[in-house]
Amino acid sequence: MVIGITGGISTGKSTCTTILQRALNAHVINLDQIGHRILNEPLTQQIIVKTFGQQVLNLETQEINRKALGQIVFSDNHALLKLNSIMHPKITEITLSILRSSTSKFILIDGALISQVGLAPYCDILISVNASLENRRQHGPSNWDKISAIQASENDYNKSATHILKNTFDENFNTEVEKLAKEIMDYMEREKGLEPSAFSLEG
Repeated sequence: MVIGITGGISTGKSTCTTILQRALNAHVINLDQIGHRILNEPLTQQIIVKTFGQQVLNLETQEINRKALGQIVFSDNHALLKLNSIMHPKITEITLSILRSSTSKFILIDGALISQVGLAPYCDILISVNASLENRRQHGPSNWDKISAIQASENDYNKSATHILKNTFDENFNTEVEKLAKEIMDYMEREKGLEPSAFSLEG
């Protein structure tokens, strides 16, 4: 069973993923980590430098300067689309390769870009984690506003979700995630032998 955990920056996707991973003994695929790995690939670096210029390359380490690249794409939607056209197909390809090779009973995909890179159809369950703007800003990085401005809206994340969880940044959220994990385990126990696509809890 493939379970996606999506939502905007600082909504609590990682917290949700950690709780589910522990409860389900699941294999986790983190799309941010895959993206960082892709940025370190020589071929990708060459394409990005050719596209955005030498200013995005750290001359000391010969790695992509993510901060410099971010400053470009956060302020220019055309530049963001160019970067996405480079990164998204690679993220999808690597993720699908992991899905095909994994022998885990449960696989979690943690990422804001699940729908944008075309991975939503591969998820038997897709959880959208919501949170108030106040809490997200409080728990987010210093460039929260710039990142959130280029992400999908909460409504867009919720449209493709099978389940919506509200993160109140307290024990209530942990309890809700643990409750969902138990429902998933109970379902799998009851429905042994069914295809995962048969799963449909009320979200």
